[in-house]
Amino acid sequence: MKKLLVFLFLVCSVTGLFAQKKFKQKNPNLPYFEQSKFHFGFLLAVNSSNFRIKYDLTTYDSLISLQVAPQTGFNIGFLGSMRFNDNFSLRFLPTLSFAQRNFDYVFQSEPKNLSVTKIVESTYVLFPFLVKYRSKRYNNFAAYIIGGGSFGLDLSSQFDVNNEVVIAEQVLKVQRQNMFAEFGFGTDLFLEYFKFAIEFKYSQGLNNVFVNDGSYWAQPIQEIKPGMFTVSLLFEG
Repeated sequence: MKKLLVFLFLVCSVTGLFAQKKFKQKNPNLPYFEQSKFHFGFLLAVNSSNFRIKYDLTTYDSLISLQVAPQTGFNIGFLGSMRFNDNFSLRFLPTLSFAQRNFDYVFQSEPKNLSVTKIVESTYVLFPFLVKYRSKRYNNFAAYIIGGGSFGLDLSSQFDVNNEVVIAEQVLKVQRQNMFAEFGFGTDLFLEYFKFAIEFKYSQGLNNVFVNDGSYWAQPIQEIKPGMFTVSLLFEG
């Protein structure tokens, strides 16, 4: 998480420098960019993934704490944009996302409490459809907001794994499919040869993806919904 915050600070600093420089230009870059109805590009991003969980600590008398620790991952993907008018466009961003969450169990024990971490890794193939509303372009700068939905397929899901093994080797199971609601904001910077955007987005899973197979680590958990905060760099031509 600290690395993500440092990255955000650097991104914001660079954005400010670009904006200040471009505002001073009299001749805007890519003056005919918006005459095209379709544009394509790619994205690179870092993410912070989390699970919102409901749980019951009374399942085991010795269980005193259960927390999910977000971890940092990254995304890569493609961008397709269809422009409706000067303000609205529809975007499709098929993305491959690598994410991890750590479930931290704390049990009461002597002479000190026992901590156990179970890791849930996900490799999502995401298919977001987003509506983009952009402000009026000022020289080489514009701000925008986005909103929409996404279908996600977790290629690393272990929903069908056999958990009839020793407790230490049991895994937490999550479903392979999920739907997400997505919203965010960003800035478009028109450079000399392409459009560059910095985007901040949050995705919230709509479905309970928890698979309760009655295994030891699963019994205290009642519900799991994934969430992801993403900072993206988009390059569009």
